Amino acid sequence: TGDVGQFAPDGSLKIIGRVKALAKNCLGEYIAMEALEAIYALNPLVQPNGVCMIVNPAMPYIGAIVCTDEGKVRAFCRDSGRQFPGSENWQCMLEDEEFKKQALASLVKTAKENNRKPMEFLKSVALVADVWTPENNILTAAQKLKRREVDVRYAAEIKQLFAKGA
Repeated sequence: TGDVGQFAPDGSLKIIGRVKALAKNCLGEYIAMEALEAIYALNPLVQPNGVCMIVNPAMPYIGAIVCTDEGKVRAFCRDSGRQFPGSENWQCMLEDEEFKKQALASLVKTAKENNRKPMEFLKSVALVADVWTPENNILTAAQKLKRREVDVRYAAEIKQLFAKGA
């Protein structure tokens, strides 16, 4: 069927994902991308449908492309005690290394609060000021990510996610 299941201690079977929604890292660990995307989307910095997990099969860690907007960045700055740069240049915050470290720490905290395993913690993130919709061809009509489209459109960002070897 394409479903992936896991047996519980009581012998019952729980469906945990779909085969095509799994990716394997270089350590042989399978990452359930859609499940993680749903968890990371709970973070206040993230727009709805605004997370795409990136798994590089040659690397032992995962990254993500995360969509955000001015209001979410403004609130994040306020809550973390950072100075907000102003509406005319708020997008410069998305490239600020210290801001990205704080955003990454916040995302990892979200994963920990939702009982994720350490292998499911982000080690790298690219923040983008985009909205993903069916109209811009990133989502299907059913609001599912078109991963190939993300791979093409954000190729430079994806390369940077894994450039440092975290």
